[in-house]
Amino acid sequence: MASGQHNEVEVKFKVDCSQLDEIRAKVMELGGEVVDASEEEDVYLAHPCRDLLGSDEALRIRYVDGRPRALTYKGPRTGGPYKSRLEVTLAVTSDPMPLLESLGFSRAVTVSKFRVYLRLGNAMVTIDNVRDLGCFVEVESLRGDPADVDEALRRIGIAGERVSETYAEMMLRRMAGGAARGA
Repeated sequence: MASGQHNEVEVKFKVDCSQLDEIRAKVMELGGEVVDASEEEDVYLAHPCRDLLGSDEALRIRYVDGRPRALTYKGPRTGGPYKSRLEVTLAVTSDPMPLLESLGFSRAVTVSKFRVYLRLGNAMVTIDNVRDLGCFVEVESLRGDPADVDEALRRIGIAGERVSETYAEMMLRRMAGGAARGA
C-alpha cells in the first residue's frame, strides 16, 4: 500500500455472498486482474480530544495478514453521487498502536474481512467478506474521478443494495444495536 494523499471516490454494494465468485469472474472476463487477496483487520481509533466519529472522520490502522500495513486518516464525506473524501495514508512496517495509545488514542472498533482487490481500467474493485456484516463489493476510482466508477459499474452490472455507511459505522451500529455516526 503506497503512502500519499488523494480524494477517495467510491461506491459500496451489499451483495449475497453466493454472488462473490460470479462478480470476480465477470471482472476477470472484462480484462480485470487480481492485484491482491488477503485477510485485513482495520482498527479504527478514538481521538483523546476530538470526536472523530461525530465529525465524520476516521483514523485507521490496517493490518494485512496480521502485519501492520497502513495508517490512514479519512476526512469528512463531501456531497455527490458517490462517497468522496480526503484520504491520507502512510505505509507502516512497525505497529503504530503503541505510539498512538501513548498519545491517548484508543480502539473504537475493529473490522475484519477477507478482501480481494481487482483492477479494472482506472477502477479498483474490492470484493469483501466482512466478519459479522456479510459480503460487499466496492468500486473506487484510482484517480479520484467519478467517471471511472461510472464506467466500472456500467461494465460489471453489479446488482445489490447500495450502502452509504462505512464498515466501521455498520459495526458500531451492530454492536450498539442502534444508530451510529461517521467513521
